[in-house]
Amino acid sequence: MTDILIVVAMAACTAAYAALAAAIPVLNIGDPLGPRAFPTLIAVGMGLSALLLLGEIWRARRRAAPSAPAQSQPPLGGRGILTLGAVVALFALYILVVEPLGFVLASAVFLMVCCTLLNRRAWRVHALVAVGLPLALYGLLAKLLMVPLPAGLLPF
Repeated sequence: MTDILIVVAMAACTAAYAALAAAIPVLNIGDPLGPRAFPTLIAVGMGLSALLLLGEIWRARRRAAPSAPAQSQPPLGGRGILTLGAVVALFALYILVVEPLGFVLASAVFLMVCCTLLNRRAWRVHALVAVGLPLALYGLLAKLLMVPLPAGLLPF
């Protein structure tokens, strides 16, 4: 049941994001794709992710033996709720510090702390992801697609 709730939440977020993307005004001058292209692409990706998760849930339930008792997922628990609250608070803090610190630095710190909160054992992998992902996104967005990102404390 929790999986279905996640799919419903993903679909609701996708619908809200797509509605906001559709509300972006389009000018007759400038880029031929217009300012809606990238947000619409993200909305499509979000929708496909929700559909893929729904398909995975359906296949897993179909493969499960009908005579086997259904495995229920344990409740979130106190620690899980605290972790979820911490991630939400960290995201709010990230929004506040991304401009002064810069995209790469703020994203690296945010990812490292969030990954460590979710799994303390794989810190080497977390460090690679926390440094590699913001740098890759910076290269893709700022350098290739010319999307302005906050530079902050770093010189690039």
